[in-house]
Amino acid sequence: MLDTAKSDFVSNVTHELRTPLTTISGYLELLGEEFADGMPDRHQKMYDATRRNVDRLMGLVNDLLTLSRAENRATDLEQVDVLHLVQDCVADLRMTAARRGIGVTLSTGAPGGGTGHHLVLGDEAMLTRVFLNVLSNAVKFSRDDGSVEVIVERSGDEVAVVVRDQGIGIPADDLDKLGGRFFRASNAVTQHVSGTGLGLRIVQTIIAKHGGTMAIESVVDEGTSVTVRLPLQA
Repeated sequence: MLDTAKSDFVSNVTHELRTPLTTISGYLELLGEEFADGMPDRHQKMYDATRRNVDRLMGLVNDLLTLSRAENRATDLEQVDVLHLVQDCVADLRMTAARRGIGVTLSTGAPGGGTGHHLVLGDEAMLTRVFLNVLSNAVKFSRDDGSVEVIVERSGDEVAVVVRDQGIGIPADDLDKLGGRFFRASNAVTQHVSGTGLGLRIVQTIIAKHGGTMAIESVVDEGTSVTVRLPLQA
């Protein structure tokens, strides 16, 4: 009962915050267009700081709403091909990664690189959020001109999606705390990498609803490997 009331409160508050934030964001966009030819440096700094903080708050509100929906919503099951879904997510992120010189490769564990089908019963929108989040993190925490490797393969009666980067890694003392609400790895904080600390919690919640598991291995300054396993459709 208490958890339900807390969840309802968070959901209601974030919904109420979204409207004024959207309004502020709209006015900032109009202001930026009005002064497109430039504004005094002092005012430009104020504008940029306001824009950054509104974007940060909007990201937090959106993540809270997504987490609330993931925790409370009944999963709508349909047949989903995990390989095709991951292919789409990789294609969506390649352009963003390319701006920093980061290469993203996708392969399968099948002999000769065969594709085939990797069918699960799941909520396609929620699973898309999982893989976009994991891939986005791999790119975000990678160094410029680095690489991200994505592997989709069958493993017994499961499909495994492995995402490896060569980025900043996660301190060993932080690994057990990952997934806590608003928790962020200490080196991500000190290096000013943006984030709300809710993304991994959202991923874990969705995977659990699909009867899957997630494992994270990481070494500071060497990189991180995230493995998501989902049961294949019988």
